[in-house]
Amino acid sequence: GITKTFVTVAPSPVIPNPPTAGSVGSSITLNGSNFGATQGSGYVDFNGKKGTIVSWSDTQIVVTVPVGATSGCLKIVTDYGESDCIDFTVTSAMLYGHFTGAGIWKWDGNGWNQLTPDKPVSIVASGANLYANFSGSGIWQWNGAGWILLTPDTPQQMVATGTDLYGSFNGSGIWKWYGSAWTQLTPDNPEAMVASGTNLYGNFTGNGIWQWNGSGWSLLTPDNPADIVASGTNLYGNFTGNGIWQWNGSGWRQLTPDNPKQIVASGSNLYGSFEHTGVWQWNGSGWSLLTPDIPHKMAASSTSLYGSFSGTGIWEWNGSGWTLLTPDTPASMVVGE
Repeated sequence: GITKTFVTVAPSPVIPNPPTAGSVGSSITLNGSNFGATQGSGYVDFNGKKGTIVSWSDTQIVVTVPVGATSGCLKIVTDYGESDCIDFTVTSAMLYGHFTGAGIWKWDGNGWNQLTPDKPVSIVASGANLYANFSGSGIWQWNGAGWILLTPDTPQQMVATGTDLYGSFNGSGIWKWYGSAWTQLTPDNPEAMVASGTNLYGNFTGNGIWQWNGSGWSLLTPDNPADIVASGTNLYGNFTGNGIWQWNGSGWRQLTPDNPKQIVASGSNLYGSFEHTGVWQWNGSGWSLLTPDIPHKMAASSTSLYGSFSGTGIWEWNGSGWTLLTPDTPASMVVGE
């Protein structure tokens, strides 16, 4: 007799509304279908370079744009097939500075451009989007071409990651902006909050650090740090009298018993400004001194550290040396990538 064998072929990945740009070291989110419940031997291809997978499910992949990535074809490759090519542009990180009396300016790697002469209460950035909180007029979004009002309400603080914006509004808790409307995540207001990838972290006075993973809250530690920053799947806490600790998704480890004046993080790098000793970089295995000088403010991209030094302006550390970007000192600065 004749034996017939039937083979079920899984459908190829589909990404209906893909991101079209991102910078090296930044995380992008791919939403769609047929990715596979587990990664297996699958990967995300950036024009010939494999990205670092942050998380993988059948309908969503969070991946970091790899070093060496170039603009061109972005696709998902699985054990069963691959998606169509997406025309993806690898961009440079954008530095934004709020200068007293001069408004908000953008540094694009070559020069400064003024976005508005108005003074914000605070600014945050993610990707190509800048969000500014203006006293009395609410939160406005700069999308690269113009300003859009998101809400007339003024938050105590706000953070952004990917296309997500979170605002902590006095008396009404934390809300998430989904692109067209706000949704409340908790009625409680944190002392501080940071975001990275799909995670939001809140430092609640007397209740410790809690993580929002998109569907619920979980306690990471009952202790309250003086400062928190996040990058990728890593959270860093500066605990008074106990130094800097790193949360890697499953546990805490101490990086140093010393307490910095401020910390910033991007990619696999953490930067700490320590009184009397200057700026030090943690690269995942050890500390190295970048400068003995103490900056007024710091901001970081995946490839650069920016320091605002009183009296000398903003300087960029590119991994091997410092370059002056402007002799002016900003009231605040943030990086979008």
